[in-house]
Amino acid sequence: EKYFSTLSARPEILYEDALKVEFGTYARDLRGRLIVFGNLPYYLTTDLILHAVRQMPNMAHALFMIEQDVLERLKASPGSKRYGVLTIVTGLFGHWRLERTVSRHAFTPKPHVTSALVSLIPSDDDLHKMRAANPAFHRFLTDIFRYRRKTLANALKSSYDCDIGSEILERFLSDRGLRRDIRAEQLTPIQFKELYESLEQVICHLNGNSVS
Repeated sequence: EKYFSTLSARPEILYEDALKVEFGTYARDLRGRLIVFGNLPYYLTTDLILHAVRQMPNMAHALFMIEQDVLERLKASPGSKRYGVLTIVTGLFGHWRLERTVSRHAFTPKPHVTSALVSLIPSDDDLHKMRAANPAFHRFLTDIFRYRRKTLANALKSSYDCDIGSEILERFLSDRGLRRDIRAEQLTPIQFKELYESLEQVICHLNGNSVS
């Protein structure tokens, strides 16, 4: 209360489930730079970061306290075990920077792991950020990564229960010099964006949705 009294505008405190809050509603009404920060619980780290990207693609900066091993997932390389939806979405949205590690002795009670303070620096490419924030793109990635060890063609076929856009996929791979037996987990974030946009009309038709 003493700190709040020094601010020019009194903050609004929400006692809500963070995953259910429509942060986008608040973000649209803000003036100036939008800074997102938080100390994220381990079991909700992925969901909260993805929710923040979907809801606030106009953020200027994000600063999160996470468990250090999560950082390995955030910065994982294509083809590695830790590479996944979180890596791709945030890699397309921007890039991660480690600010500092935080010893478990800095907390009471002491956790069993070291923490990391990390920044998400948004890209200058608005199209990349908007695609990264697209819920349909997130669903596409989630579907594909259920079959991460299959070839890309088989992962798509398993996800959508049909031979989805086979000609489009053939052209996509050929244009980029990619092998026909490439696995889904081997594509870069930008390649996933391009793949989704190549197949978007087909996927939306199968899902009964309009192109977004």
